[in-house]
Amino acid sequence: METTKIIRLEVEDYKRIRAVEIVPDGNAIVIGGRNAQGKSSVLDAIFAALGGKKAIAAKPVREGAGKSTITLTLDNGTVITRTIKPDGEGTIKVERDGATYKSPQAMLDALVGPLSFDPVAFTRLDSKRQLAELQALAGLDFTATDAQRATLYEERTQVGREGKRLAGAVESMPQHDDAPAEEVSVAALAEEMRAAEQAQREHAEMLREADVARRDVKQCSARVESIQAEIKRLQAEASDVEKRQAQRSKDAAQYTARAAACVIPDVAVIRERLAGADDANRKARANRDRASRVAELEAERTRYAALSERIDALDEAKRAAIAGAQYPLEGLSVGDGGILYRGVPFSQASGAESLRVSVAIGLAMNPKLRVILVREGALLDDESLAAVKDEAEKRGAQIWLEVVGKREGVSIVIEDGGVLGAVSEAAE
Repeated sequence: METTKIIRLEVEDYKRIRAVEIVPDGNAIVIGGRNAQGKSSVLDAIFAALGGKKAIAAKPVREGAGKSTITLTLDNGTVITRTIKPDGEGTIKVERDGATYKSPQAMLDALVGPLSFDPVAFTRLDSKRQLAELQALAGLDFTATDAQRATLYEERTQVGREGKRLAGAVESMPQHDDAPAEEVSVAALAEEMRAAEQAQREHAEMLREADVARRDVKQCSARVESIQAEIKRLQAEASDVEKRQAQRSKDAAQYTARAAACVIPDVAVIRERLAGADDANRKARANRDRASRVAELEAERTRYAALSERIDALDEAKRAAIAGAQYPLEGLSVGDGGILYRGVPFSQASGAESLRVSVAIGLAMNPKLRVILVREGALLDDESLAAVKDEAEKRGAQIWLEVVGKREGVSIVIEDGGVLGAVSEAAE
């Protein structure tokens, strides 16, 4: 893949700049000067020339000028010339080897990554935003996975709460080992009691009938004896009485036999069972309710375990994606709450390490145009500035930094919209 850098920058009347021409020397171009002199305008001009309408400032033309012109020359022979009117409209021309691109902005969009990325600003972001930037760069989009995990986690939480509630309910419910498996029918026991009492009454009636029959037999015998004295006169009557005597003898025998054959249920036992039926049924119902709750509890535990397995699977897939991702710097990876560098949180890295990581990320976002603009260079101490320069040289990149004043390491000084001059390494 072809990569390129800026070898010449020419700007006229853009923002605070009157006229500037810069031929970069080295991998780090440090632009210094007092505030409000046009330092930021140099970096903004590069951004506007490459980024197009979306990158042009709200007030792009210097006060009193009719237009601004920005010309960038790249080391692959490409020349970019953008003319901008006060309203932000203008023209763009991109040439290379004598040929002009018909769709210049499309060509630039393919060449330029997010030039707005500032390594210093990146180091000051919170860990979540740093993580989002790196995940996007590494092609790690966990939006759907994290949403699904959050849904499953919430569902598992609810299942866990329901399981705890059911466990508490089961714990508080009694278990009666002496309860019948099914509820006793009180109506059936009452019917059994009525039948037993009826059998008792019939048995007593049979015994009474037997006693009556036996008394009749005695009476008949006595009467037979008295009739025999008058046999001639009462013979016919005696015959009838004898017949009655014979019949009643049979009746007595029959009732006695039937009474002997009767099976009389123990009314006291039935009465005792009937008295305990309500308590037995209460225990049976309690056991049935408890068994139902135990089944619900087991179902919720099974569901909880299944949800946990799905969450673990999502976590494992995420870990695998993170482990297999391509990162712009060895030792860089993605953790649960932010970026990790050499196994420790990015926020714990030294200032120099933070900048090296940030520069690597910025360059990975600009794989073709090896240019990074640093607008917050004033925040860098000498060691950090040296780290940025070292990283730019190591990666064959070009970094344009804006600092305040004429501190050591400044290569270009901007004053009143123009280049004051080059500053040596010993400059103040």
